[in-house]
Amino acid sequence: MSQPYKECPQCKMPADLQELTCQRCGHVFRTVFVPQPTQVLPRKSTHPVVYCCLAPFSLVLIAIWLSIMFTPPRAKEAPQPSISSKVLVPIETAERLYLGMTRLQVEQLLGPPCMTSADIAQMTGKPLPENNRFGYFYDVPDNGQCVIGFLDNRVCYAVITNGSSQTVWKIDNGL
Repeated sequence: MSQPYKECPQCKMPADLQELTCQRCGHVFRTVFVPQPTQVLPRKSTHPVVYCCLAPFSLVLIAIWLSIMFTPPRAKEAPQPSISSKVLVPIETAERLYLGMTRLQVEQLLGPPCMTSADIAQMTGKPLPENNRFGYFYDVPDNGQCVIGFLDNRVCYAVITNGSSQTVWKIDNGL
């Protein structure tokens, strides 16, 4: 197949279509041929299955967005108690303990304990010893603790410590 060409009107020499002047005589061509773009194949359209998958997905995204945008605000939840808001037994109150008080009298004076020896046994997975000893634990200010030991349901010792585990107050029956 031969390439298309043009011919110089003065000297009749063939020239490429893109030439501006004749190579032999220098004649300036009046017409300039622009090369034809290469043939572009039509692009295949997206397969209909893709649209079938995208449509439900798009609808789900729109539904989520709408539910977020138009959900009425929720009522604020009640604040959960933090460690700093736990009930602390004043040291002066704990110092009113005396030997021989019953567990009921201790709970009336100090309230329910933060922890008992039964709680500790449950946490550690160890059974309570089979004796008549029992313990109550209370938190006191300055990260201290009040530990009360019972023998036969009566106070046999009580110790109040500060945050450095130093004894601040103590009673015991020497057992």
